[in-house]
Amino acid sequence: MRALAEPGPVKVEFEALTLDVPPGLLFLRAEHAKELSKRQCGNPLLEGSMGLVLPTGTAQGELLLGHFGVGHLQENPLDERLLLASRKRLDPGTAMQTLDWHTPPTYDRAKHRATWALDTLTGGAPALHEEAYVLGRWGFVSVTHFGKPEVVTAMHPALLKVLDGIQFKPGARYEDYDAHADGASRKDLNTYAEDLLQRLGDDASPPTAQPRSQPGPQASSGQTTTAARPSAPSEQPTCMNTMRALAIAGPMKVEFEKFTFDVPAGFFFLGEERSKDLLKTRCALGWEPYWLGLIMPSDKQAALILTYKNVGYFRDERPLDAIQILATVKERYQRPELMITGWHTRPSYHRGKHQLTLAADTTQTGTPAVIDQGWVLGRNGFVALYNTGKPDEVKAVHAALLNLLNGIQFKKGARYKDYVAQDGEAVQGDLNTLLQKNL
Repeated sequence: MRALAEPGPVKVEFEALTLDVPPGLLFLRAEHAKELSKRQCGNPLLEGSMGLVLPTGTAQGELLLGHFGVGHLQENPLDERLLLASRKRLDPGTAMQTLDWHTPPTYDRAKHRATWALDTLTGGAPALHEEAYVLGRWGFVSVTHFGKPEVVTAMHPALLKVLDGIQFKPGARYEDYDAHADGASRKDLNTYAEDLLQRLGDDASPPTAQPRSQPGPQASSGQTTTAARPSAPSEQPTCMNTMRALAIAGPMKVEFEKFTFDVPAGFFFLGEERSKDLLKTRCALGWEPYWLGLIMPSDKQAALILTYKNVGYFRDERPLDAIQILATVKERYQRPELMITGWHTRPSYHRGKHQLTLAADTTQTGTPAVIDQGWVLGRNGFVALYNTGKPDEVKAVHAALLNLLNGIQFKKGARYKDYVAQDGEAVQGDLNTLLQKNL
């Protein structure tokens, strides 16, 4: 993996900040760091993270960098007891046992920087967990290192150099906070840690004492269906708060096998593994294997589902038959608890962008709801964004859904225009067939 890393000195540009990597260290960008992070850290969710900083040569250690848009945090004194208790309450159900402070929390107001380190046991073996946070206007950059005590200790000077190299850009600096424009700040690092645990459903009781609802309905036979799709996370405020707390703030480019997805500023992205775990265990909602993550606007209670289905190539010459598509959907999926009442927005196709958009009016257990969808066609299938909720809530996010579609770009060879009939890939039908089979 070191062969893919950039040697320092190098300045790495991000939307809201820059990172100066000093000589003697390497920077591994997020798209290259995913495999290494899974193997070394057990963390499959590097979509949108900043990357890893590594030592040169044969030295051990990896510093994991992340940017979290959690809102503005006040610079109140750090509460050692509260922070330690919060960390210990994360231990149940994991292989880690938090013991005590190795280095108690400190905060540098001039640099807007918090640092601390914890002595832990992992699988019964001593380990050290060092954390540092640099605060900006809307959140913070974190630098963490977890490993054998001697390895973490040896990397400590490098961690301090990396912290010195993190610079928020004008407009995103801590001192650029504007209470009128950004909203009131009611949290600090102490309350953020405590609030995070509460959002995850933890309290003073043991985890086994927590009641848990049964999972919601799921789609059958691998179909993305309007009838079987789980209830929207936006209908559960606690669920939404949990997801926001653990998501990565845009702007970022998320890499998938056949396409990339640009998450703009003002949105959060939560990757597949963590989304699936949260929806099933914390929000009592289902998850489908072709779902890839959740996108949440920072200013609205909404969660859009990002999906990809490998269903083959469909020709786009024939006009859409909205009446027949609706009749097929009603026949296939309508049932007493979910009535499809008509089109909220009739199906429309933008041939230049290979984008399909549509929205259905429904009543779910008697309550009006809209299912809004946008699809981008590729050579072998389509990427889709779904938003489900009350009509006024869906309407408020519709323009954002359309903008997000423009951030979906198939890679060369997977684009719609890359289809070649001579390759032996069968045409599966036209757009009407595509919608009737996959709505």
